[in-house]
Amino acid sequence: MLTNRILDLRSQSKFEWEVRGKLESQEQLRIQLYSHSRYLSDRLIGSYCLILQSLVLEKKLLITDTILDNNNRPLPVS
Repeated sequence: MLTNRILDLRSQSKFEWEVRGKLESQEQLRIQLYSHSRYLSDRLIGSYCLILQSLVLEKKLLITDTILDNNNRPLPVS
């Protein structure tokens, strides 16, 4: 089980989570990127999902990947 945290996502960032129990290979790590507005409700911009099977086997991962929008298309980078 991973502890829930709110992340300030920036490119080329390193994230570490403390694991508080035994990981199962079918578990997933889901990261969601929101646009925060002071006056409007937060809007989901994109998400990323990682199945933890390879982490269970390798014990450590280095991931370079793309966050997808709601239509499963890569978000443009600017």
